[in-house]
Amino acid sequence: MSVDFYNGRIRLYDMTPFLQPGENALAISVDSHTEKQLGETDRKQYPASTQHLNKVSGLAFYLRCRTAGAFTEIISDPSWRVRRNPEGNWLDPQLPDAAWAAAALLPEGVAPVDEAPSLEPVRRKDFANIPVELTEGLRAAVSTAALAKDVRAGLRAADPLQVAMDRPNREIVTTVRVAAPTTLQSLELTNGATLNNSLEWSSGHLAEAAKADPSAWVDGIYRRALARPPTNTEREAVLEMLGSPVRPEGVSDFLWALTLLPEFQFID
Repeated sequence: MSVDFYNGRIRLYDMTPFLQPGENALAISVDSHTEKQLGETDRKQYPASTQHLNKVSGLAFYLRCRTAGAFTEIISDPSWRVRRNPEGNWLDPQLPDAAWAAAALLPEGVAPVDEAPSLEPVRRKDFANIPVELTEGLRAAVSTAALAKDVRAGLRAADPLQVAMDRPNREIVTTVRVAAPTTLQSLELTNGATLNNSLEWSSGHLAEAAKADPSAWVDGIYRRALARPPTNTEREAVLEMLGSPVRPEGVSDFLWALTLLPEFQFID
C-alpha cells in the first residue's frame, strides 16, 4: 500500500517487502525544501521557489508491524540519529552513531509546515495556495491506516471477494440476492487471496483472545459463524488444530476450515 496525502508530503507505505528476518535498519531521507511543479521558464523566473526552505522542518514516522503474533510499534523520537547533508553511503547500517546528532523534538504546538503551495507563481486565489500544517494530516493518515480493517465495507472500494459475492454498486439499491452460488464465488471462497489475507490478518488478533480459554473461544466462534455450538468431535479437532499454546497459524487454519463448511457458505 502506498497512499499519498498532500501531494506526497504525508505518505503511507506497506513496509512488508522491505523487511527481512532478523535485524532491520531504518534510514529516511528528509527534504526541508518543498517546491512546486515548475516548468523550466518558471524555474528561471522564480529561483527563490526552487531554493526555498520551510520555516519549520521536521519528520514524524510511525510503524506498526506484527512479529510472531505480537504487534510492535516504532515511533520517531529523540533516540533517533540525524545528520544534515550526509556524505558517502549514509544508508550503511554499520555507520557509527557518534557521527550523527540526536534528533530534537519540535516544541509542543509546533508542527512541520509545507510552504510550497504559497510560493510564487501563485495562479489560483483559493485554499490551494495556503501553507499546509502537516499535524492534522498526519493524524488522519495514521488513523486511516490503523482503522483500515474496521471501516464499513460500504464506505470502501469493493475488493475481489465482495464483487464475487454480488456486492452492488453503492448507487444501486437492491432488495434481493442471487440464491445460487456461482463459480466465481466458489473460487474466491476456497482459494481467494482476499479472503486468505483477511483470515491471516485476523488470526494474529484472535490468537491472543483464544489463549485465555480456547474451548470457550471455539464455542463463541461457532455460534457467531454457524449459529450453533460445535459438536464434541469438532471441538476436539479444533483444539488440536489451534495448538497448545494457541498459535496464529492454527487459528488461521481453523478459520479457513470454518469458511469451507457448506453451512457457512450457504446463501439463502
